[in-house]
Amino acid sequence: MKVNCLGCGFKVDLAGSYDDYAGPIKCFACGKIMEIATQEGNVRAVRFAALPAAEFAVFEIQTQARDSLQALRAATEAPASAGEVSASAVRSNRGSRSTRANRTAPVG
Repeated sequence: MKVNCLGCGFKVDLAGSYDDYAGPIKCFACGKIMEIATQEGNVRAVRFAALPAAEFAVFEIQTQARDSLQALRAATEAPASAGEVSASAVRSNRGSRSTRANRTAPVG
């Protein structure tokens, strides 16, 4: 028997032991947890499982951390704007600096 995931549409293949079953299953593709009810090998009901408060809090923290990490990566990988100087450009110019004392006066 196969059940379509409500989150991503993946067909979750269930073994014969799920012919008369009521309880949670997890999508192998997206990880969503659904509650199903089957009877004599036929699906009677499918819905997203309600998460207990503690699991929901952990899920929210993980989601926020993932979003923050993605934003940080995007910010650090962004090219420098026209007014900014990259650190590599500063390092490459350090050896070529001259002081006023070393400059020669223009002949004129």
